Amino acid sequence: TGIDAGHQDLKNNISADGFDFIADPGSAGDEDGFDSDPQDLGSSFHGSHVAGIIAAEGNNNIGITGIAYTSTIMPLRVLGVEDTGNDSDIAKAIYYAAGIQQNPSDVLPQRAADIINLSLGGPDFSNTLRAAIDAAIAEGVIIIAAAGNESSDESFFPAAYPGVVSVSAVTAAKTRSTFSNFGDTIDVAAPGGTGFEDPLFDGFQDGILSTLFASEYVELQGTSMAAPHVAGVAALMKSINPEINHSAFKTALENGELTDQI
Repeated sequence: TGIDAGHQDLKNNISADGFDFIADPGSAGDEDGFDSDPQDLGSSFHGSHVAGIIAAEGNNNIGITGIAYTSTIMPLRVLGVEDTGNDSDIAKAIYYAAGIQQNPSDVLPQRAADIINLSLGGPDFSNTLRAAIDAAIAEGVIIIAAAGNESSDESFFPAAYPGVVSVSAVTAAKTRSTFSNFGDTIDVAAPGGTGFEDPLFDGFQDGILSTLFASEYVELQGTSMAAPHVAGVAALMKSINPEINHSAFKTALENGELTDQI
C-alpha cells in the first residue's frame, strides 16, 4: 500500500527509488496514476507496518528495531486506497524492483532490489504475475510472499507459484496461527501473531508490533507480518554474503539449514 515516508522510524532507511505503480487514478487516490511518490494514501497503512518489521531504524532510542535495521526499503505502491490492486500493476513493480527493462521507455531504479517481499495475494492464478516473478528469480532476486490468512490449504498466489518462498504464520508459542494458510505450498513459518480463536489470545501482545502512520505503532496479525520476518533474515544473510541469491537461499531453506523443525 506504499509507505509513510515521514515516519520517524522509517524515513532514514527509505531509498529514493520508491514508485507508485497504481495505474487507475481512482484507486491510487492521488489522481495521477504512475508517479515517483509511493506515499500511502489508504487507511490500513499495511505497507508501513510490513516495512518496519524489516527495516525500522535501530539504535535511535525510539519505537522498534527492524530485523535488518541497516537495510534500505524500496517502497513500491501497488495496492490502492481500498487495499486492492491489479496483477499487471504488481508485475510492473516486480520488473522495476528487479531492474528488468520491458520496453525502452521503462523507468528503472538506480539500484535493483536484492529481495522482494510480497505481503499480498489472492486465490487466482495470473500468468502475468508469474512471468514477472520468474524473471526476477532468474535475476537472482530473493522472492518472499505471504501464504494467506484463510486458514486453508487452497493455493494462494503469488506465494504458491513455484520458486517463491511461501511464508505461513506461527504464534509466540510456535504453533500455527489459527488464521494462517497451510499445506504443501508452504516453505517456512515465521511470527505472525495469535488468532482470535486461539486459546493463547488474551488481548495482550497477540500481534506483531510495527510502524504505522504519523510516527505511530500498532500490533497487527497475519501472514503479511510473517513474510517480512523472513525477508529481514534474508537481508541479514545478504549483508554478510552478497553472493547469496534466490537459488542459494531456497536451497538452504529446503535443506533445513535456516530453520527449526516444529
